[in-house]
Amino acid sequence: MPASGGGAFRVVIHPGNFDRFSFRWPEEKFAELADSLLDDARLKLFFMGGPGERAKVEAITAKLKRPVPILPEARLGVTGAMLKRMNLFVCNITGTTHLAAALGVPTFGFYAGYTQAVWRPRGARHGGVVCPEWESCRETTVEEARAALLEHVRRLSPY
Repeated sequence: MPASGGGAFRVVIHPGNFDRFSFRWPEEKFAELADSLLDDARLKLFFMGGPGERAKVEAITAKLKRPVPILPEARLGVTGAMLKRMNLFVCNITGTTHLAAALGVPTFGFYAGYTQAVWRPRGARHGGVVCPEWESCRETTVEEARAALLEHVRRLSPY
């Protein structure tokens, strides 16, 4: 999927689902992953959160070596419009994951065995990493995630 206008490949990271500890990839791992992606000039990163998650997302982005824009909290329709402008949605599994998939936006998720079996969007446009744990994705390493994410971007991007 080419970035519209020939610009950078736009990746939005949604580290939310903060209420679901075991089904949420850790915040410090999101920060480490994002920091490593900032070195790739082909990628333009954004962050977003769900309702009431702005402070937690700001805490993650504050750890990065360079500022990354955080999309504003918005109603469902506006959130969908923002997602449609992205080339990839990187996420913990939330309702927003399914909104992105329904809108045709490729996704990359962090899955436990359970969320892989039940909640993962299907199809080649939707990638991710699956932790061997049935009820947790927390053990997935940043290195595993980065390798799988960059391979997924390679499949999706013309760059």
